[in-house]
Amino acid sequence: MMSSAAKTGNGPMVNCLTRKAGLKLGPIILETLVKHYFDRIAKDHESEESTRLRQEELLYDEAFIIIKSSMEAATKHTVEELQAFSNMRTPSPPWVHAVRLLVPMSCCDEAATHLIKALGGEEVTKHVVGGTKWWQVRGVKGVDAEWMVAKKDYQEAKKKQKACGTSGPEPPENGDANEEMPSQYQPEMDEMRCVLYVHGGGYYFGSLDQERYSIQRLARKINGRVFAINYRLAPQYPFPCAIQDFIAAYLYLIQPPPGALHTPVSPSSIVFAGDSAGGGLCIAGLQVIRDSGLPMPAGAVVISPWCDLTHSFPSIHLNTATDIIPPYGLSFHKPSTLWPPPPDHVTTRVHQGLRVRVREAVRPKGKGKEDSNEAKPRVPYSDPSTHPGGLPSRPQTPDYTLDDPSMGRKLHPGAAQSLPTAVALDSVRSQKLEMTTAKGERLAIDGQVHMYTPNYLLTHPLVSPVVSYLGGLPPLLVSAGDKEVLRDEIIYFAHKAAHPEKYPVKPESKLLYPALEGIEQRCGPTKVHLQVYD
Repeated sequence: MMSSAAKTGNGPMVNCLTRKAGLKLGPIILETLVKHYFDRIAKDHESEESTRLRQEELLYDEAFIIIKSSMEAATKHTVEELQAFSNMRTPSPPWVHAVRLLVPMSCCDEAATHLIKALGGEEVTKHVVGGTKWWQVRGVKGVDAEWMVAKKDYQEAKKKQKACGTSGPEPPENGDANEEMPSQYQPEMDEMRCVLYVHGGGYYFGSLDQERYSIQRLARKINGRVFAINYRLAPQYPFPCAIQDFIAAYLYLIQPPPGALHTPVSPSSIVFAGDSAGGGLCIAGLQVIRDSGLPMPAGAVVISPWCDLTHSFPSIHLNTATDIIPPYGLSFHKPSTLWPPPPDHVTTRVHQGLRVRVREAVRPKGKGKEDSNEAKPRVPYSDPSTHPGGLPSRPQTPDYTLDDPSMGRKLHPGAAQSLPTAVALDSVRSQKLEMTTAKGERLAIDGQVHMYTPNYLLTHPLVSPVVSYLGGLPPLLVSAGDKEVLRDEIIYFAHKAAHPEKYPVKPESKLLYPALEGIEQRCGPTKVHLQVYD
């Protein structure tokens, strides 16, 4: 077990990844500086591996190279080391008032009720995600969260309340905006704007401390308060754990439990915000809110939201050189007890062995075995022509080539193959992915691709929102970069939300998420403002 000090980065031991990143930082900065200088001299320098902003702005180029190098270096370390690195506690600057707290278990329990309702009830939840209890288990009795507000804005709110005669205790004489304040929620903050923020990190790393600087800037820009959370991370806590934590945080804001220091925040005064996986989590949370009958927030700002975990759009292949994400994705790490998971046949043997032992323990004495084959493990059925559950599989698409005129190149991504479904004939559902190359070579992956969820749930509407019905949501501000790997799925998501009638929901999506049945008649288009930066 990792100690709490090691998890937060406050202990005397320095994380291995932290130490190596620190040693490499200097050479990377120097190398980027020299390369940037000579690239500027070469006026005709044009490279598909660089954007114009990187060529013109040294600080941006330095930051891009540092982050990209760090992401690639992280793949040579375990998931545990990366999580500890990204969860290092960072202090707030003097101009920020930060209040750390735990969203209590009462909010988590209520969030579970709403999530089960949105998923289709207890039976559907058990069938699709494997139960109604396992994803409610947590190591911390609540959700780690933090209020952030600029002290200048807090003092301004205090003056307004004082003018109205409703202010709290008088501030010290000659106090300024950066003066030390008690580390607790102040009543004057109740009148300030509110943003519920969720960090990115592929659903398996990252924290509010990792993104503290950008979150604090957001609080300052809106002259309001930001409520940021540390949701549970995969692979220890896979889908739908993060969604439950997000809904619990929202309930904490709009329905404060006994002991909470803030007054209820009107849903119409709350805006969701998140980046990358955090943006995808906002979209999933909005669907749960819509489908469980909770009041909607005022809107959401999603920055480069991860909308498609099946990697079905061209930019995921085209823009690897101009994105910080490693070209091979986020699933490759030094093996550890957390990742990768054991293959299906090992899991099957373990499950079957446990089941036999339980049956033997509860079987009345003197009663023999009813089935001699009971103790034999059964391997999940996998047929290339059909899904394990017996549902017809989408035929493999023919190989195709993508033209990239902007770079004058061709990309050959191969054929698209359908994923296994959540319906299975056996207790352990198959993860197997198979396809045939243009040369007739048969390729197969018999393991989990993403840490967030098994392969058979990658097309669940709460995992990959691009397959869902996206009408009936509050106004959305969606931003994407023209050279990022998620560009195409973000643009598709924005258009599908604004014009849901043009993008019918497939029957498979409704099977996984029954709330989508008849939703076209209940919910209209979503107001969307899409920004794509070049």
